[in-house]
Amino acid sequence: MIDVDDGPSIDEVLQKLEPLLKDVAAIAAGRAGKQVKTRVEQELESAEEHGWHLRDAAHRIWAGERDGEALTAGLDEQDAALVRRVLELIG
Repeated sequence: MIDVDDGPSIDEVLQKLEPLLKDVAAIAAGRAGKQVKTRVEQELESAEEHGWHLRDAAHRIWAGERDGEALTAGLDEQDAALVRRVLELIG
């Protein structure tokens, strides 16, 4: 896992992953097609391999869960910030 002190700042991470987060939100809102979901699933898998733990939260969000506290339980500060950003994008 990337240590906050040694890695990029949360703002840098949010900026880098914003397109993915927007796609996760679009899928949750029903605004994205099957091709987008397939691509996002692959990107989430790659993110997991690089230490970002977003896949489980994304699947739970897609299933309708919106409780930010429950969705971020057990996540580090950066992963939790990414999940909260998805929830903000869903509105």
